[in-house]
Amino acid sequence: MKVYIVLLLIILATVLPCKAQEKFHRDNKSEFIVKEGDTLLPFSFVTLNGDSLDSDFFVGSVVLLQFIASWCPFSTSEMRAIERDIWQKYQSTNKVQVYGFTVDDPSDTASFHKFLADNNISYPFSFDCDERIYRLFSTPKGTVPRCVLVDGEGRIVQLSDEFYRRDYRRMRHLIRSMVKKMSKSSK
Repeated sequence: MKVYIVLLLIILATVLPCKAQEKFHRDNKSEFIVKEGDTLLPFSFVTLNGDSLDSDFFVGSVVLLQFIASWCPFSTSEMRAIERDIWQKYQSTNKVQVYGFTVDDPSDTASFHKFLADNNISYPFSFDCDERIYRLFSTPKGTVPRCVLVDGEGRIVQLSDEFYRRDYRRMRHLIRSMVKKMSKSSK
């Protein structure tokens, strides 16, 4: 009987904070200004490695755009999951591109590089401290992390904020489905 009570308390201790966290973040004024099905607006950026890219570069690929802050524990958790489950899995296929955008201070590039190295993150990043790119998708000063998943035709197929397991599972499923479809059509 004591074991059941302890298990029940453990379950409640893990579920209740998640529900409270979700309510807090869903109730604030931060919103996406695009919706699933919208076409990706054109934009350009420079990665930390100095590569100049624009959204035309994404055509024909599944693209995951992630917006983070290094001080946010949810961002760090999501980054590690994306690195492990998406970037490492699909990087060599050239069918999936992942780009991270951080609101961190660009004058402290060394600290951000160290943060990426300490967390074993290898997908490309760009500074977006002025939220120029973030504001194409969300209201200013919104929550992080946020992800925008785009198909090979430039349509937004998923928008997610924070790092909720159900959203992340859906993201992985959508990516797997789109890659499978791309592989079939290239045969």
